[in-house]
Amino acid sequence: METKALEYILEIARCRSITKAARSLGISQSALSQILLRVEREIGAVIFIRQKRALKLTEAGELYIEAAAKIVDTKNRFLANLQDLTAERHIRVGVTSQWGMAMLLEILPEFHALFPDVPVELVQRSYSALMSEYAQYRIDIAVSTYHISDPLPEEGEVLRKEEMKLFVNKNHPFSAAHAGESSIPEQLLRSELDGMSFIRSAKGSLSRRMEDAMFERIGFAPRTFCEVNDYITFINLVEADLGFAFVSADYASLSNKVSIWSMEPKLLRRNILLVRPGFERGKEADYLIDRIKNYKLFK
Repeated sequence: METKALEYILEIARCRSITKAARSLGISQSALSQILLRVEREIGAVIFIRQKRALKLTEAGELYIEAAAKIVDTKNRFLANLQDLTAERHIRVGVTSQWGMAMLLEILPEFHALFPDVPVELVQRSYSALMSEYAQYRIDIAVSTYHISDPLPEEGEVLRKEEMKLFVNKNHPFSAAHAGESSIPEQLLRSELDGMSFIRSAKGSLSRRMEDAMFERIGFAPRTFCEVNDYITFINLVEADLGFAFVSADYASLSNKVSIWSMEPKLLRRNILLVRPGFERGKEADYLIDRIKNYKLFK
């Protein structure tokens, strides 16, 4: 049941970029390009054409992607159901964010007290990695950040909208210039922060995708000081006046040494709950899902 090439082409279609897909898959861009060329030779048709900054599916490509998605989905469903039959009963839970992990660390002691014989496999992944594992039926329950404009999977349930805000050291001149303002137009980043250092979210994260989209929209190329994936580290670096950062509004109360603004328009992402199609939930999973839905962040 070898479907690797199909999965690679599906990832190119999802990212609309060979470079981004290669990064997501963890292979070289040249290797992925060769796989695409080989597949196109095999089917005798071009799958993608380049339009401006993104790839677009041809008519043949749309047919190929539709068929490839069905084949890969059938394989993944089979393997997941086979594992459910042969493996010890357990629940695989994946999260993308720090708050997701913190939430589960509160919930799991209660779960264990009620269901001591049901192990939980807990993983934290980047947005792209978690979505890939979920699509391959390797995750039973996923609590994920999700791009505000991406179509929601059929089984997805929105838990809330989460805002990303600009964090700046209180002693920086930018803070004094905009004291008393609750929000700033995104164009100010280009006009006032050109040449300033930014602390960027790690590549492959949804936060990074949101940042990149905003910077591209306003035609701004930020100077990156470092890349991290921990919001506490973000705040510590901002407190040290080592750069500007976009951080979840959930962390706004953790420091009195930073100034914080919403962007205009707001930088929003969704937090969603996904339950694997075909997953035999049982009372254990039902309890876990109910506790997630009713967690304090989503009230």
